[in-house]
Amino acid sequence: MAIAGFNQMKHQKGFTLIELMVVIVLIGALMLIGMRTIGGSSDSANSAAMRSAAKSLADGASYLHSNLGIGLRNLGSTAFTDGSKPLLEVLIEGESAVAVAQRERYRSIGMRPVSNDFGGTAARRTFMGYPVSLYAAGGGSPAVTGAAVCPARMICVAFSGVPIELVEALSSQLGHAWVDAKTTGNDVRWTAGTTKTVTFMFVP
Repeated sequence: MAIAGFNQMKHQKGFTLIELMVVIVLIGALMLIGMRTIGGSSDSANSAAMRSAAKSLADGASYLHSNLGIGLRNLGSTAFTDGSKPLLEVLIEGESAVAVAQRERYRSIGMRPVSNDFGGTAARRTFMGYPVSLYAAGGGSPAVTGAAVCPARMICVAFSGVPIELVEALSSQLGHAWVDAKTTGNDVRWTAGTTKTVTFMFVP
């Protein structure tokens, strides 16, 4: 009986070298597809987060404009802010960025900072590491390189140094045909190159 079992084991076949190589290639291909899918999802999520952050800033500026009469031409003015800070700081920091003489008015509208996702300092704010600027036709926070000219009666938010993959995901989300540089339109524009300045435009 033991001899029969031994003979049976002797005749069983294992994987050949070619079969093992095919399995390894298939596993590698599946991993590559998975990594590309995850990378694409990340770009899509980041572009959506950037668009949402831009809208939050524009909505905040619009709210101040509507409730306190801060004109769109004054987005760069420091009359409402504490010291030399642009209005962008009021939206991000809240009351601490408002001039002392204006704080009661600010409190009366019950406004809160838009987000704690912004980094940097008052001299150069960032979102996800990309420098950000809030401005209108009359001016605004320090402009980022390549920011589009803001059309009259609109609020613009620009991000610079944005990688092309993220802008491609944004283009797809918004239903725009992909072009290297989008220089027209009243919702979003971007510059040419492997890193781009993306400008979002909003009606207050």
